[in-house]
Amino acid sequence: MKVIDDARIAGTNIHVYIRNRMPSTKEFPGVESAQWETIQEKIESSFEWLPEHRFEWNELTHVDVPHNHYAIHLKAGISCYRSDGINKVQVIWDHDSDMKIVKELTQLVTAIEHKPKNRIGLIQMSYGRLNVKFVEYRPYVLEITPFLGEEIAALKQGMIQNFDNETKSGLYLIHAKPDRRLSLRFPGC
Repeated sequence: MKVIDDARIAGTNIHVYIRNRMPSTKEFPGVESAQWETIQEKIESSFEWLPEHRFEWNELTHVDVPHNHYAIHLKAGISCYRSDGINKVQVIWDHDSDMKIVKELTQLVTAIEHKPKNRIGLIQMSYGRLNVKFVEYRPYVLEITPFLGEEIAALKQGMIQNFDNETKSGLYLIHAKPDRRLSLRFPGC
């Protein structure tokens, strides 16, 4: 039986159901199950919440892989959600939530979260909002850049130089023209 249609919006839906307010969300990708257990234990022991505002359920995917879902709503007006299906923690709050607790939760998750040094953020649109999905950058074993053209070689060189430069944003906009040729812009990273 499927409890939710999309794990990505379940935490937001629970928050709206309990608070009846439009929330803001901060997502922390790449939080594995073992890391999440530590975070969950600290949330449940350090913050006030009502037993009826803790939700946990399991369901099977279409290929019979079990996914665990967990949501908790704190008395401070903040919800936390994690699903094995999306492998990230969501902190969800609204304008009446205690921002001091939001900051504490954010620090709790980021203290445990693993962040690879070299990440690429892909901007995606889903359910009418923009999300950033981070993936770790791993160079190819074989050098294929010379076969991709001068623009791609320049992009790669610029990215490699900026990985260690903390003052650069690392933002690169890559888009295609109608004729499908790749166009690159370097906005003063």
